[in-house]
Amino acid sequence: MTRLRLRPIDPLIPLVVVLLALGLGGTENEAEMPPEQPPTAAPVTISDPFISLPSASLRENSQLSTLNSQPAALPLWREYLSGKRDLRVGLVKGVSKLSLYCEGDFQIFVDGAFLRDGNQGEYITFSGEMKESVTLAAEEGEVWTVRIDGRPFPGRYPGKMEVFYAGGNGETGLTLLNEVSVEEYVAGVAEKEMPSSFSLEALRAQSIAARSYALSYLDRHEDDGFDLCAGTHCQVYRGKPDTFGPAQAAAFSTRRQIIVYEGQPVRTFYHSTCGGATADGLFLAENSTNRAYLCGVLDAKAGAIPSGEKDISRFLSERSSGYCSISPKYRWQVSFTAREVDGFIQANLGQVLGQPWLRPGRVKSLRVGRRHGARAEVLEIDCEYGRYSLQGNTMRWLFHDAGDKFASRLMSTLFSLGVQRDGSGEPTRYVFTGGGWGHGVGMCQWGAEGRARAGASATDILSAYFPGTELWTEKVSEESEDTNE
Repeated sequence: MTRLRLRPIDPLIPLVVVLLALGLGGTENEAEMPPEQPPTAAPVTISDPFISLPSASLRENSQLSTLNSQPAALPLWREYLSGKRDLRVGLVKGVSKLSLYCEGDFQIFVDGAFLRDGNQGEYITFSGEMKESVTLAAEEGEVWTVRIDGRPFPGRYPGKMEVFYAGGNGETGLTLLNEVSVEEYVAGVAEKEMPSSFSLEALRAQSIAARSYALSYLDRHEDDGFDLCAGTHCQVYRGKPDTFGPAQAAAFSTRRQIIVYEGQPVRTFYHSTCGGATADGLFLAENSTNRAYLCGVLDAKAGAIPSGEKDISRFLSERSSGYCSISPKYRWQVSFTAREVDGFIQANLGQVLGQPWLRPGRVKSLRVGRRHGARAEVLEIDCEYGRYSLQGNTMRWLFHDAGDKFASRLMSTLFSLGVQRDGSGEPTRYVFTGGGWGHGVGMCQWGAEGRARAGASATDILSAYFPGTELWTEKVSEESEDTNE
């Protein structure tokens, strides 16, 4: 076995990068990685601590206005949008071992300094602590596949992969991030966040929304060393989409386009199904700032947002003319016995309130304390040892089973609540009759599809869900086009 002696930096920080001229084994998608092959060359172990190492315009018949002038200063988000900066997307953090395989040639950099060229077939494994960051840059058009602790990680990732070790008092371990252009990122997000079977105009609206959302949240994971994460906390990203798929086409045809409000990227929240009426931004705990464009809107061809318990119950009992009525989650009903509700409250209330030690006791009653529009804004819970209230979307997280934190059995805050009682007046069952799926703020994805089927353009769709916003298309020179694409 050949050993390469490299400059040591600190013998207390060991990391082994194993470069094996092997193909990787199978994954959940067998097409993502080559099958196992016998070694084509003797393994090389580096044990020194040095390495421990054309724009299609959106339709003009929209009410969404287009900015005719652009500010002289170039804010940070425009550097990303113009392609001068790449996004740093965190794939995983706090892991003990990860492996990377490139389907083509690549280069290796340590703390930004070129180390050497890498070749197709090299299988690179990181484990342990490391002082420097290591960047692996694939040749244009090549992609990376990943294994975490020996298990396949979903997706095929273009561009650069960076690995560094995060220590300190928080979550420790290896962090892996993918450096990609905004356009590559948006194409990957559009494929995962909206069904590819949706209409092209809905997919185009999703692409613009995903791009706007990313640029409005560039500092969300600053403390983690990257811009955005690849999960539902930000937007689901699994790397390169189907090259000839509709998501790729939608992203390309809207490239460098976002929507802005008062000159800043819009925080374009979106969700699966609104049920006929979207929610105000206040329903999301992370939306601490009042944004005028995040207001509840009627998502139907005619009518008004219902108010009052009788109107809401009537609204939820009908399959109205809502644009998202084509969604399988447009209307739903779920019921829980009093004992089941007791179990949810005992298991989850303390966690939701940030008081894990809380012991509320038996639930005496459950009711909607206040509404905002058609949605339940406050849920009041009267328990044996106290009274509690939850506001906005957080009430949904009361109703999830143990071990399944992100799968609430209460699909939205658009519901009416009925209570069945025994002969003594004690609650025996709680019945939720509701509409929609998700937090309800911003763009309704099934509503976007319904609008697209009715002839709406991407800009029509966005103007409906984010009133008062404007379309921005970043202009770049031909030289920049050649450089950045």
